[in-house]
Amino acid sequence: MPRIAKTQIHRDNYPATDAEQFYLRSAYVPLLDTIKSDITNRLSTKTLEAFDLRLLIPNIIVKLNDNDGWDQQKISKRIIAVAKKFSPLFTVSENVMVDMLEGEICLWLHKWKHQPITERPCTALESYMHCDEDMFSTIRKLLQVLATLPVSVASAERSFSTLRRLKTWLRSRMTEDRLSSLCLINVHNKIDLLDHIIDNFANSKNRRLEFVL
Repeated sequence: MPRIAKTQIHRDNYPATDAEQFYLRSAYVPLLDTIKSDITNRLSTKTLEAFDLRLLIPNIIVKLNDNDGWDQQKISKRIIAVAKKFSPLFTVSENVMVDMLEGEICLWLHKWKHQPITERPCTALESYMHCDEDMFSTIRKLLQVLATLPVSVASAERSFSTLRRLKTWLRSRMTEDRLSSLCLINVHNKIDLLDHIIDNFANSKNRRLEFVL
């Protein structure tokens, strides 16, 4: 157990009789308190209510309308109730935003009903990428909110798994910029520019052996 000094500058003096009590009060209890606060913030009522925006995902909104018997009015009501809480994000007034959203939901549902089920986006990010900014400006903004909710994506977990594979003992001197770039390439390995990036890296300097994957 660290010694207890009368005047402590660099750390706090936790009253404890043994090492177990000291680390219980200095590390374990603060860690549990931080985890509890983080979970409470991430799963707050306001955050969970915002997940009603998932109704805007084409695969879900068409399925609800066709198979589950939800009419357009019921779907719009659920989405508008959440959209009103994010009204400060829009440049127009709340009433104008609601009117615009009702019309966009009608067009949005009609658009994806006529698309094959295999071409309907099933995630918030895919829906955002397929949302035209000029025609569906309000829906695009709400999809952006949905895609950035704390528990809606697992990108952070994927980055930790990627880091464990890339940052090995043989790469201990790798710079931070190069490590970040390799992690991004590994996580987003389906982008079209990946081959172009590899070719640029291979031609960046003269090598004794040809750089071949």
